[in-house]
Amino acid sequence: MGLLLVVLGLMVVSCDDEVARTLEPDALEASSDATDAPLDSATDGTTSCGLSVCVSGATCCGELCVDLQADLQHCGSCGAVCHGLCVAGHCESALECEAGSGDCDLDPTNACEVSLLADPLNCSTCNLVCRVDERCEGGLCVRDDRCGGGSADCDADATNGCEVDTANDPANCGQCGAGCPLGNRCALGYCTCGLGGVLCSGACVSLADDVANCGRCGQACPVGQSCVRGSCQSQSLTCVLPSGDCDGDASNGCEVDLSSTSQHCGTCGTTCAASEQCSFGFCRGLSCPLGRGDCDGEPSNGCESDLAASPSHCGACGASCSAQEVCSFGFCNNPNCPLGKGDCDGDVANGCETSFDSDASHCGGCGQSCGGTQECRFGLCVSLNCPFGFGDCDADPANGCEANLGDDPANCSRCGLSCGAGQSCTLGFCR
Repeated sequence: MGLLLVVLGLMVVSCDDEVARTLEPDALEASSDATDAPLDSATDGTTSCGLSVCVSGATCCGELCVDLQADLQHCGSCGAVCHGLCVAGHCESALECEAGSGDCDLDPTNACEVSLLADPLNCSTCNLVCRVDERCEGGLCVRDDRCGGGSADCDADATNGCEVDTANDPANCGQCGAGCPLGNRCALGYCTCGLGGVLCSGACVSLADDVANCGRCGQACPVGQSCVRGSCQSQSLTCVLPSGDCDGDASNGCEVDLSSTSQHCGTCGTTCAASEQCSFGFCRGLSCPLGRGDCDGEPSNGCESDLAASPSHCGACGASCSAQEVCSFGFCNNPNCPLGKGDCDGDVANGCETSFDSDASHCGGCGQSCGGTQECRFGLCVSLNCPFGFGDCDADPANGCEANLGDDPANCSRCGLSCGAGQSCTLGFCR
């Protein structure tokens, strides 16, 4: 009986071993699959981070799990170092400042260096900037009647008055603290390109020799040609303007007159529309002198409109003045109002209530409203977040500053100002 139990036991062990050997590959494969499963596929909110696993609410920065809401080395985003306190993902000063002062540069060596009651760059709180025509008084941005247009009190020091020329200072262009990019200059409160430069798609280029912008923005030279004095030319041939080598054939020389050829107007390949002609290298409708316009689109009566004095076409075709206004030098003005003011609501009780310098609905004259996201500054519609010469006229942030105010006939010089039939927009003027 004992011998029988031993034999049966050996048989059970042998069978178990055989089963183990038979199941071993599948078991190993299942084990391997469990080991190779990615950690970031977990459904409990955890994510993989190097050799660690970040719990829900933590973010992987490099190979570390951090809390972007409070981590001083990663405050708000990975690598954003905070020298103060990281509160809800924002870097704040660790110093306790007296009321009316603030530690805005987060530098403990100069303590609470800013007066929040008077600093136009940090008014009531750090980094709250007042407009160019405002000052900080008692922690509030109020209209600054002390400084005229083109000047500002940027250092909050009353002893030196309006010390900054915001019309020409590249470090404070248009308003305090608005610096121009390197190589740009400040003109009339806007950052513009230096001498010889033109702004094309947000970059300053030389139209005289840039093969991607030869003669005008976006006019690229064909492969094998170079840009010489604003004209695309064969690299083996040098032409003297207004002539150009547009067929790339050196044997017939500079065969095209770029000043009058509609198929090559100004530069090789620039074709004028059927209703236009090439005049002095520009595609134009009826060529009108400055101050005149062909506003009815009738070539038989020429440039019939006086844009300097016509109340129906004041400054541009279709820009009409109100019944109380006259057109003077291309601007709609009420003869009973001082310069820069207007009676735009027709109510004599409130007098000349409108400021043409800053009213976006009456910018430069009654009824001349700024379009898109533009504001009115010194009588001109400007897009504050756009480079000089461009505007966000469709108010769509996805396509940025899509309108070229220098040559867009639908937005000529400002958003919404359309040129008349047969006219083109040249350098911001309808002609």
